[in-house]
Amino acid sequence: MALSADQVFLLNTLTYMSKDGVYSATSGDQVGDFVQTLINSPSLRDSLADPFMTSDQILAACQQIAGDPTLSSMTIAHASRTDGGADRLVFVTPEGSTDSQAVIALEGTTGANEWRDDAYGAANTDCADHVSTAHQEADLKWFQSDDVQGILDSCDTVTVSGHSKGGNKAKYITVMDDRVDECISFDGQGFSDEFMNEYAPDISKNQHKIQNYNNADDYVSILLNDIGDTHYIEGTPVDNPMENHSLFTLTNSIPMSEHTTEQNQLLNELDQCLNGFLRTLNPEDTLLFAELIGEILALTLGGDGSISTVLEVLSLTRELGFDKLGDLLRYIFTYAGYELAEALLHLLKEHCPWLADWLDDLIKHVQRKGSLPDGNDLTVSADRIKMDTMNLTSVAIQLSRIYTALSDCIGSVNRCATLCDDFNISVNLSFTISMVLAHGISGILSGTPAHVLKGLSRDLRELAKEVEKLSGSVKKAATSFEENEERIVSFLPDFVGAPGSW
Repeated sequence: MALSADQVFLLNTLTYMSKDGVYSATSGDQVGDFVQTLINSPSLRDSLADPFMTSDQILAACQQIAGDPTLSSMTIAHASRTDGGADRLVFVTPEGSTDSQAVIALEGTTGANEWRDDAYGAANTDCADHVSTAHQEADLKWFQSDDVQGILDSCDTVTVSGHSKGGNKAKYITVMDDRVDECISFDGQGFSDEFMNEYAPDISKNQHKIQNYNNADDYVSILLNDIGDTHYIEGTPVDNPMENHSLFTLTNSIPMSEHTTEQNQLLNELDQCLNGFLRTLNPEDTLLFAELIGEILALTLGGDGSISTVLEVLSLTRELGFDKLGDLLRYIFTYAGYELAEALLHLLKEHCPWLADWLDDLIKHVQRKGSLPDGNDLTVSADRIKMDTMNLTSVAIQLSRIYTALSDCIGSVNRCATLCDDFNISVNLSFTISMVLAHGISGILSGTPAHVLKGLSRDLRELAKEVEKLSGSVKKAATSFEENEERIVSFLPDFVGAPGSW
């Protein structure tokens, strides 16, 4: 008998408990032994805990697995990681089982490049079919490898599952390879219009195998077009809305069949608005928009806080044009209900307090009016919003100036790096000449020929020129830095309520 969705869910929690350098699943591990170690070690659970997974949630999931004879008797037949660091685990039922089953569990997004890959799925990609992403193709190749297929060939049933990006890749593998018997996705995002068109026959043939179990308040599963049947589950309430995407918010919702509910209405509207807006863009702008979102995700969620990523965000914003981002706001305000528009503005206000006055004024323009009882006709407010988005043009100009100034600053940094190399060379040259000088003095005392002294004098003159050149370059670099620093400060937007010091 095939494992239930609840059992597959519990196996998926193990992909997050297996962390490189802390506690890793390895091929041949017994599931029962793996979770018992965690049950017995509070300190280990504390080391694994993060903002999306508490020590108590780890304990609850492990205890449920330990109390399930079927799950605890399973073996981790294969354990590996993607290039981005996400776990791929293959679980198998014990040998001799009446219905031998393999369950593949794929971890969600890990690292900046995987966050970028998530966004790229919304546009034409660099892959051969122009609709798949590099990470989707990599996991399909892994699934079709001899190592994995050698395990699956001996099983009666093959289930592919995953959470978030792992859920998306599980659905992708199911569409692309008929050897999958069933797929269970948790909060997995969907696919672009282009993907849906390109693989329409394969989707039609395999979508009956796919079951989606999404937290009703999850914000990732709403992205793009989903495949298969979808069930919305009431998750554990959280203080930070970002935590609604945690797989562990469903730990207390087992059996899930008894915790089904309706999707959060605001997220449902946002889903329709985002997909609708993407369909208004041409392919080139869709790609730019996807790349911009990818860099923002890499910066905010992927931990890539490098100056190059910041510059890439500014560059793509500049290339896409702030008017396009203004179009997104207008699209949402025009087609969504007042509640969603207001909620998004309040969220923006929470994360950008220096925009508070401007956003408060904008919020007034989207508040429900008595003359618009259904909350869907935004004709009056849309005109006001169009006027207020002139502020976005001003912000766009400021961002463009900041980008130019930062680019100049980066140029100065690169020039200074070159100067450092030159300085290193000069130091080595100085050391060499010092050695020559020492030998020269020694030679004088012992009757060194005149041509040696002439050569020494020539080398000293060359060193003087090199030092003079280096000194002038350093002065120029220092001046350039000072000029750029002043430009950056002068170009920063002067928002009402902005912090006094940047």
